[in-house]
Amino acid sequence: MDQDESLNTLTDTSPHVLPPYPWSCVRKTAQVGLGLAGAAAALGLLANIVESAPSFLNTVRLALAAGGVLTTGIAVSKRPDLWRVWALGAGTALLAYFGTPVHWDSLRLVLGVLTTAAIAGAVLAVATLRWRYIVASVLILFHFFGIFMATVSPPPSPWLAEQIYHRLYSPYLQFVYLRNAYHFYSPQPGPASIVVFMLKTEIGEEPLPDGTKRKRYEYRWIILPQRYEGKRDPMGLTYIRRLSLTHHASQGQSDAMMPQTFERAEVHERRKELAMRLGGPYYPFHPVEPQYNQYRVPNPDVMRYVLPSYAQHVILENTPDAATAAKTTVKIYRLEHETLGVAEFNAGIDPYHPLTYRAFFLGEYGFRPDPTDSNRKRVRIELLDPQEKMLYWLVPVIPRTTNLPPGSSRKDYEDYLSAHALGVPLEDLEKEPHASRTLNWSLLR
Repeated sequence: MDQDESLNTLTDTSPHVLPPYPWSCVRKTAQVGLGLAGAAAALGLLANIVESAPSFLNTVRLALAAGGVLTTGIAVSKRPDLWRVWALGAGTALLAYFGTPVHWDSLRLVLGVLTTAAIAGAVLAVATLRWRYIVASVLILFHFFGIFMATVSPPPSPWLAEQIYHRLYSPYLQFVYLRNAYHFYSPQPGPASIVVFMLKTEIGEEPLPDGTKRKRYEYRWIILPQRYEGKRDPMGLTYIRRLSLTHHASQGQSDAMMPQTFERAEVHERRKELAMRLGGPYYPFHPVEPQYNQYRVPNPDVMRYVLPSYAQHVILENTPDAATAAKTTVKIYRLEHETLGVAEFNAGIDPYHPLTYRAFFLGEYGFRPDPTDSNRKRVRIELLDPQEKMLYWLVPVIPRTTNLPPGSSRKDYEDYLSAHALGVPLEDLEKEPHASRTLNWSLLR
């Protein structure tokens, strides 16, 4: 058989060529998804009208919206060459957007993008092949030029590059998360951040010699991110991806105050009281860092959304039930890991020594009754003491002032971080049970 005859055997009747899905089947599948999303939107409208709508209604809305989008997505995957199925997909995503509860803002954003993408897909399905190539080429050039702009936008940069980046590319690159790492590594990447949590759970009471009782607590350190032994991750992707969570917590306004203004600030006056031995808690200033640089207030979005969500996740993830979670609080610390200089590294200094970390206290969080609930049944996570004197301050880890004898097992640093987390004086850290509760700094490696 020659080549022409072999080509002629590959006709539409060949068993190896599958016919496309019939439009009637695809239409019915897409209509089912459209109906589910429409039901979610109707329930959303009902929830807005009725003031005291039951809470389970949000769960039903989410299930209907997710089911509708997935069902219509299956239909689109069967016949992506038809503009009509893309139009049904756009309608489904739009109805699912209105059917999703408002507090699921990230999901609503995704559904809005899916609506726009489906509309674009319908337009491309109608267009000729030439216009499809043109649009695809423009999108590819736009995308990669945006990556190029992310590399040249940090100052000092040309005026034109700065305008193009901030007016055109910044929202796009923020959405696809492509402006994060392209300008971090030159000339100085800056310190990385690790978030450390101290969980404190009430577990009962213990008698005292005077006949009274006091509460007993269980303490646990949680480190994010952490390399777990016994779990195989050759590329370290889990560790690197979770570093992005700590990056969100590190967004602060460290330069909000000038040194002259900071010296007269109330927070500075309150902090100076803790640096004096007046009989109360004692936390000295860090001897290396300027005092105005030891106070870092996070951005409002971080204080309002990021930190409470992290605290809530850590508590719920590490408690067996709701009753235990209600008795648990968590203190959050952001640790900046300072990179050693070349001379320090050549001198043999441990790059992971506790003295290379700068720990900022971000607050203590716990579940409290929701004041907006008249029945006092709902709870919400909140900052327990906004007036804490060490809030947003650097908790020092400094060299020990006294010389240690050769062969001594005592630490060569003073761990005020562990003392603050446990709520005990520094001198008590070398006594049990506090000595076994201090932070294991080797876990930060």
